[in-house]
Amino acid sequence: MPRPVIYKTAEAKLEAARERRRRHYAKRDLPECLHVLKAIKDEMLESIGDDPCKFVEGVLCNYVKSFPEDSSPGDISIIETSITQVQKILDRTIPTQDLILNFCGVSPEWHAADSVTRFLRTVLAYLEDIQCLLFSGGVCELTVAYSMGEMMYQKGIRL
Repeated sequence: MPRPVIYKTAEAKLEAARERRRRHYAKRDLPECLHVLKAIKDEMLESIGDDPCKFVEGVLCNYVKSFPEDSSPGDISIIETSITQVQKILDRTIPTQDLILNFCGVSPEWHAADSVTRFLRTVLAYLEDIQCLLFSGGVCELTVAYSMGEMMYQKGIRL
């Protein structure tokens, strides 16, 4: 039988009890975090797909199709809605990734959460690049950047 842990102060005993409880809850909560991460990843793949460039190209095509017959710009809410959709998923992913980091440090589980976060940040950067071009130079600037292949998603830049 091992020797019982002897604490010299009440504060040390209290700290040891807190540590035991933290480890107990960490064992129980990690599978829950991984389940949440899997649900987020499934939602991401369902709404965005596995290729961020293809998703952003589709959003851009929907924006171009929204141009009216006259020379006025298209419906910018198409891009803004996509940004909001991706941001909501990302906002749920970051706290889950932080919890996984607290439970098990930089581990394979954390790397899996990080890959989901980086994917979502990449999609968000692509969409914000389009939005920035529209706000700074309008449809003309967007057209020039698209035709020259200067947009982030065309270059395949990953975050």
